[in-house]
Amino acid sequence: MENTIKLFVLILILVCPSCRSKRTAKDFDDYENKVRSLYCTNDILVAEKALLEGLQALPRYEAEHIEGVDFNAIKALYHERLFLIYRKLGETNRMTSEFQLSMEYLGRSRHRWGEPPPPTMNYDEFAQKLDWRERGLPVNWKTSAGSNYHIPTVPK
Repeated sequence: MENTIKLFVLILILVCPSCRSKRTAKDFDDYENKVRSLYCTNDILVAEKALLEGLQALPRYEAEHIEGVDFNAIKALYHERLFLIYRKLGETNRMTSEFQLSMEYLGRSRHRWGEPPPPTMNYDEFAQKLDWRERGLPVNWKTSAGSNYHIPTVPK
């Protein structure tokens, strides 16, 4: 009887990891769509929270080794968007940190693909490039008429 229980436990140990449902590229795409939707909301704080939670969730997806997803590029994107949020809120220390993190992850992504490092630019140039890239995305917190947030003058 004891050997039977040990055998059963051993089988469970061997079989259970293969029972775990793997996340697919579609699962990740669905998750990304949710984060993007929350980023586009009228409420800048909801957008910030979605990105911060997204950054915490990315390692779970990354551990699945989902084919075709450049997680460094995704992390760079999240940090770029946080940069824009903190710039709008006037939180220059957090904005600076997000700028540096986005450049770090962008550099990792470009290195992976054999491309040169990202070009050097100041905060205003960076923000302009990001805003231009998002021109077709309805990011409502950027244009919300009820927003009391302002864009501070950022030292170069």
